Amino acid sequence: MRVLARLIGSLVAFALGGASVCAYGGYTGGEVRVVVYTAMEGDMSDAEGPGAVVAAELAAADARGRVGSVPVKVAGKDHGGDAVRARRGVDQLLADGADLVVGLAGRDVAEAVQTAVAGKAVTVATGAVTDRLTGAGCTPTAFHWVPDLYVLTQVTRAELRNQRGSRTIFIFGAGRREAIRNTYEHGMMQSGQDVTGQVFVTDIRALGLYAGSGMRLISPFYWKSTPRTRQWAKRFYARHGAMPTYDQAAVYSAVKHYLEAAAAVGSDRPAEVATAMRRAPVDDMYAPDGTLRADGQLVQDLQLMEVKRPGESEGAWDYFRRVRTLDGKAVYQPLAESSCAGAD
Repeated sequence: MRVLARLIGSLVAFALGGASVCAYGGYTGGEVRVVVYTAMEGDMSDAEGPGAVVAAELAAADARGRVGSVPVKVAGKDHGGDAVRARRGVDQLLADGADLVVGLAGRDVAEAVQTAVAGKAVTVATGAVTDRLTGAGCTPTAFHWVPDLYVLTQVTRAELRNQRGSRTIFIFGAGRREAIRNTYEHGMMQSGQDVTGQVFVTDIRALGLYAGSGMRLISPFYWKSTPRTRQWAKRFYARHGAMPTYDQAAVYSAVKHYLEAAAAVGSDRPAEVATAMRRAPVDDMYAPDGTLRADGQLVQDLQLMEVKRPGESEGAWDYFRRVRTLDGKAVYQPLAESSCAGAD
């Protein structure tokens, strides 16, 4: 497959080009530095923000705080939700020794940072849904750990058409809470109009179940789904005081996978670690039996969820019910249709 061949070729080029950085092998700076680059204020701060730093710290703790003989350091940095500000901050992140930059809440931020960091560190976007990250803007050292717009729009709408036969209103992004509130206040769902999109448990916590009742959404993770998710959510809640969103769970998964790959290759060279990440299966509470494609997209089974009615909730944070599981191999855009590295 051409996309795979080109990416592998680029990875080799990056590895050779960066050989002088770590001429003696091992880890630059005597540590592995994980930077959670995210929005610390606004709607997206609830979905990712400080909670994403907690998630990264839990992943580091599960690695016993070390990769091989070197310590893992986790830092949170605020990009303010602004792509220009985020891009300006990249040089400092790299100067400070960032090995993994994760989070990147917001489409414009994620695209700008991924491009700027390419080949100098590994990036993992968990807070953006733009399909350019694994399409025209893909790089050999970049990954996307959440469903993109193709999945959220095409698949969700198809599910609603199949089961209800109606038109849908799709909501996502930083203004999603206001949009959800408006659809509720205008009685759109009560009149039979389907409302769907990117919805987090923190949104329903802020708005209340009445505002979101009946909404259907696709989610890669819900804290209450399995014993494994509940156990991890309990740890997260003890540190953060809120149940995790899927963006925050994705940060844990991405950091854990990165650290395992770095340990396997005994290096923090971006190209080598990225290659090891693609080769290894992803298996944790967020993405059991997940796989990483050549374009950097994490493929995993997803859940079609529905927001509960107030009388159905069993208590705080019990907001979603599972309608059915969606086979990840069937719902992501086919790799052959990707624009990554000139793929047909």
